[in-house]
Amino acid sequence: MIFALTADGLRRLGLPSDVSDAFPTAFRLGMGSPGRANLLADTGDDQAGQWLWGGPEKAIDATLLLYADSEATLASYAEGLISGIDAAGGSIIHRVTPMPLPQPKPGETAAQMVREPFGFADGISQPIIKGTRRWMRQSDAIHAVEPGEFLLGYPDTRGFYPPSPQVPAAIDPDNLLPLADPRHSRGAFQPDFATSGAAAARDLGRNGTFLVIRQLAQYVDVFNDYLEDAAKRYAHHPAVPDQLDPALLPEWIGAKMVGRWKDGSSLVRYPHRPATVKQAGDFRPDNEFLPGAEDPLGERCPLGAHIRRSNPRDSLAPGSKDELSIVNRHRILRVGRAFDANGAGDPAEKKPGLLFMCLNADIERQFEFIQQTWATAWQFHGLENEVDPITGRGGGMGRLTIPSPRGPLNLTGIKDFVRMRGGAYLFMPSRSAVRFLGSEQEQSEIVR
Repeated sequence: MIFALTADGLRRLGLPSDVSDAFPTAFRLGMGSPGRANLLADTGDDQAGQWLWGGPEKAIDATLLLYADSEATLASYAEGLISGIDAAGGSIIHRVTPMPLPQPKPGETAAQMVREPFGFADGISQPIIKGTRRWMRQSDAIHAVEPGEFLLGYPDTRGFYPPSPQVPAAIDPDNLLPLADPRHSRGAFQPDFATSGAAAARDLGRNGTFLVIRQLAQYVDVFNDYLEDAAKRYAHHPAVPDQLDPALLPEWIGAKMVGRWKDGSSLVRYPHRPATVKQAGDFRPDNEFLPGAEDPLGERCPLGAHIRRSNPRDSLAPGSKDELSIVNRHRILRVGRAFDANGAGDPAEKKPGLLFMCLNADIERQFEFIQQTWATAWQFHGLENEVDPITGRGGGMGRLTIPSPRGPLNLTGIKDFVRMRGGAYLFMPSRSAVRFLGSEQEQSEIVR
């Protein structure tokens, strides 16, 4: 189980206002606030007033993410928790039921078996946290980041500590929280559990992080119809490579929009066909490519493709380690769980979709930056009047420039394929912080 609280939830637990005010502005205002909505492009039918949960009329205090190895275990566990919430005077605002993860086939990686509703392999590109086993293998070094990019209380890539809320020692008489160190620069000492400091402030955030959740409805039929129609319109366009199998043209157009083929292979390394066409059974989704150095003009993976907007890597300065370091300051630790129409909790619309979740130590610098500056920016990497072709909201006026040696293909009339249905910014406390918050007000309502 994963438990996380909104700013309202922390206040409901009795956290003093001066402590609540020490949390970052984005978290305190919430994803559904007018300022955040404009920044995230949550307008039109994406606006918070129309969300199923998390908006001004359906605000939440907390979220519970439940995982189990069987449906029966999950149902039993959920029933017990819901009974406890009801007994405390709370209620469940909304419930999303993701589809069970499929059993992997022999030799298949997790990234290959997890598919989002449009059919693309999901979760391939992730940062590698220094100090973990994955980092110790010294693979995909371009994705390595410091723990402080995701965990409060640890140095980030620049050697600084992310801002972390503190509480006075007087309201932590049982010394449940670590001492807070006021220094936040290179060489600063870690907060220390062992040092005696009766009057020193305590670090409420250490070992915690911020969780972003967005429930996205995906219009799979609209997406597939668009690809088929575009394939007919552009079948004889000079930008379509001669090496491409005509039967793959709809998937090729979709791949140009995403930046990868459905099997997870990148366009940078496999521009004319999915890797599994030739390497069935022994292919692993590639993620160590550098689009700036290997594809500077975007002739393989368009500059405005979804994966290039979400993580430009070295696109702006080909081959530059400094550029990679700067881009990695905006990385998020992301997971997406697909749900079918019945699992969306939306009887009126009944669309499949994705429960987008990510962890970051700084919501503004990481998640919001990606959304505003890269994904939904109408000017990005020299492009004009284009937004992310997958998650962007162009109202049927979306477009994507697909460069080629024989001239660009201007993909126009891109429709809205994704709609925001609910979301929140949450604080995921450490175990010591959970014990502290529980001791503050044991009988508090956890969920409305």
